[in-house]
Amino acid sequence: MSITQNFKKGSFILSIIVALAGFLVLIGWIGNIYLFKSIFRDWNSMKANAAICFFLAGIIVLLVNRKQNN
Repeated sequence: MSITQNFKKGSFILSIIVALAGFLVLIGWIGNIYLFKSIFRDWNSMKANAAICFFLAGIIVLLVNRKQNN
């Protein structure tokens, strides 16, 4: 595998992780599930608008990668 293929694969995987993290935090806010809003009880929770940005950023990177592969 070439280095560009490694970067594309890594970008794909990380964008899925970022989008999934944002989605889980949004589910935590909707269902009032503290575990999804913050990793530890002592830590501050991620706000809903930041979770929306994470989710959208992950989706956008997925779409850009998909468009470049065509």
